[in-house]
Formats: sequence, structure tokens, C-alpha cells
Amino acid sequence: MLHLVYNDNYPLSPPFIRVVYPYLEGNSMTFGGVICSQLLTENGWSSSYTIEPLVLRLSATLTEGEADFDPKYGQLQHSYAEAKRVFEVQSKITKREHWSLPDKS
Repeated sequence: MLHLVYNDNYPLSPPFIRVVYPYLEGNSMTFGGVICSQLLTENGWSSSYTIEPLVLRLSATLTEGEADFDPKYGQLQHSYAEAKRVFEVQSKITKREHWSLPDKS
């Protein structure tokens, strides 16, 4: 299940998107269910993106990043608070270091 949150600056800024369930691991995932894709950063976002192609592209990102369900986590879900904290830290790093997250899509 994906959780999308649109900020007040949408569509000029990307929505906040995270995987709630299942608990996925892989190259395209970070803590909290945050999807690692340049597409979801200020540098990689375009206001021309619409939801359907965005979700399809993120699906490809997860597949290519070998995101997989880890049965040891059972029914565990990523929390919104954890995901938001991780996303904010990553955003600060990308802005400070003038680099973008690797685009796995």
C-alpha cells in the first residue's frame, strides 16, 4: 500500500510517497518505507507528472531495486513518523551536498 501526501506547493513540489505495507527491503528502499528515487526530490520532480505514470514509474523503481517482502517482519508496517523523519534528513543532505539521490528507475 502506498501513502501519498500532497503539500501546499503541489504540483510544483513532489508529493511525499511512502510504502506502508508490506515491509519491503531492497536497493530502492530506505528506512520508514521511503522510496529512493530522484523523481521524488526537488531536483528530479517535474510539475508535468501525473499520478498514474508516477505510480507506474515508482513500481518500476521498486522492481529494479529488487524491493522484496521480508517475512521476518510479518505484518509490520512502516510508520508515517519514521518515513517523514528519514525523508527530511535525506532532503537536507541532498540540498546541502548539491547532489541528488541515485535514480534507480
